[in-house]
This record gives sequence, C-alpha cells and structure tokens, in this order.
Amino acid sequence: MSELDLGATPTAAAPAPAGGLVLTPPAPVVVVKQEEAASAVPLEAGKELELRAKATAFVTDLTSIDTKSPEFTQKVASITSMGEQEMRASASVSSRMLDRPASLAKGSKGKDGDAQTRVANTLVDLRTTVTDLDPNRADLTGVKKVLKWIPGGNKVDAYFARYQSAQSHIDAIIKALASGQDELRKDNAAIETEKTNLWTSMGKLAEYNSLAGALDAEIEGKIAQLEAAGRQEDADALRSDALFPVRQRRQDFMTQMAVSVQGYMALDLVRRNNLELIKGV
Repeated sequence: MSELDLGATPTAAAPAPAGGLVLTPPAPVVVVKQEEAASAVPLEAGKELELRAKATAFVTDLTSIDTKSPEFTQKVASITSMGEQEMRASASVSSRMLDRPASLAKGSKGKDGDAQTRVANTLVDLRTTVTDLDPNRADLTGVKKVLKWIPGGNKVDAYFARYQSAQSHIDAIIKALASGQDELRKDNAAIETEKTNLWTSMGKLAEYNSLAGALDAEIEGKIAQLEAAGRQEDADALRSDALFPVRQRRQDFMTQMAVSVQGYMALDLVRRNNLELIKGV
C-alpha cells in the first residue's frame, strides 16, 4: 500500500447519457492516443487542487529527508507503488473485454455461435423461408396451370402443402428470434455492468495521472531550488530517485488509460450492434 494511494471511492464525473439511436451500422472504434485518453475522463471540480496539495505535501516531506537514508528510499517506493491496486483492477476489466472477441469467435465456430451470430443467421433463415414461399415465385399460372386437372399436377395444392409443411419451421424461427432477443438484452445488461466498472477504474486512473503530473512539477521545482542553492548532489539524487520513477509511473497510467478508453468504446460498439439486432427482430 502506497501513502500516495487515493482510496477506493470513485470521484470521477459520471458519463454523459448516450444519444439517440439510428438504424445505421455503428462507426468503427477510433484509435485512442495516450494524450487523448488522459483527458477522456474529467475530474470533479476542485479535485485538481486537492491532488496538487497532496503532491506539494509529499514532495516537501520527501526533500526534508536525507537522500542517503532508508527513510528516503521508503518514501520514493511510495511513488513506484501508487495506484497499483487500481492498475490491476483496470487491467482485469480490460482483459475481460479483450477476451470477449476471442470467446465470441470461438463460440461462432460451434453449432450455434454467440447471440449476435445466432440472431443474424436466424433472420437470414427467416428471409430465405419466406422468399421461398412467395406466391410470385411459385409456378401457378400459364401452361402448367392446366395440369391441375391431371392427378399429381395441381400446383396450387402443392404450393399450399409446402406452405403448411414450412409453418412449423417458421414457428421455430420465430421462437429462436425471441430467445435471441432475450440473450442480446442480457448481453447488453452485462456490457453496462462492465462499462460501469471500467468507468470507475478510468476515473481513479485519471486522478493518479493528475497526481503524477503534480508530483512531476513539484519535484522539478525542488530540483531547481537545490541547484540554485549549490546542493547539486541532492538535486541529482532527487532527479534520478524521484523524478524518473514519477514520470515512468505517469506513463504507466496513461498507457492503461488508453487501453481502458479503447475498451470502453469497443463495449459501447457491441452494445449498439446488439440494439440494432434487437430492433431488426
């Protein structure tokens, strides 16, 4: 546990409600850069000042300790371990999201596949069946119509017999579509849960990223003060032992945030695809 840990309570602002849905294919998920991901989740009003104050207090305490002492080493260790729990939680959610396409692809190779594949295939099956039963496609007119007076040549009777035999198949298709709708709704409910978890995780990562930025600025300021005072050895120790790990840790936060934001957008894309299929049914 790092003394720079911010606690488990999420403080990031809630996501804005989704806009209206349209019956068009969703746009592909855009690639999220680390710099964009860092500002994707806004902090609560006043949180930035709170994090800066925390960074100032930490650096003031750090620079009051002898750089050669074990206490200094322990203090610096708080930098490298800050946000570790949140990083693991975010990575876990992202991992489940990344495993999702693989599991769906694996399932689609089976008999039924995933819910999206089953519903789409069932819709195609229904369309094919209805098209085959289209009277305009049946040969009920012309010369062959005369054959209805010949035993076995009644095309009208044959058509209705085929319609009756297909009725049970159509009923099964309709039941399958209703079942598919339920599965898609359940899938969307699970997606919303994952999105909520991911949003909470991204909120904490955004706070840690902001804290790391504040620590960076504070440490740089202290290094400049030490150099101005002629304490070059202490300035070098602070630069190598504190400033470097802060920047490395901030890079870790930004990388994980980029992965999380990408996953959040991908989950929303799957949710919209499910809604389009539900509407299609």
